[in-house]
Amino acid sequence: MKITKRELNHLIRESFMKRRHEAVGDVVFQVVDTTPGISGQELANKVNIQYKDPNNMPVTQDEVFAVLDDMIENSEIWLDEEEDAWYIAGSPESLSALNNRDI
Repeated sequence: MKITKRELNHLIRESFMKRRHEAVGDVVFQVVDTTPGISGQELANKVNIQYKDPNNMPVTQDEVFAVLDDMIENSEIWLDEEEDAWYIAGSPESLSALNNRDI
């Protein structure tokens, strides 16, 4: 089977974006782990500062929130929507915030 140049470029771009998505996810996890309860805007700003892209492409806020959506779906991250506070799912801080909301 022969792959066209266009198909090859698409595969390369798709592979690059998947790796970038995973790398941004690693930084998101690290920031939330070290700063439990961080707001969404502050989280996006810190990820943009801390993520080192080899092509010097900044991380957009939309990109961070897309990664966060996937992490919520995978039960890695929990958002306290009332407080705009992000936590590692199941962490003592997230459980405490959840308990405080129920009071």
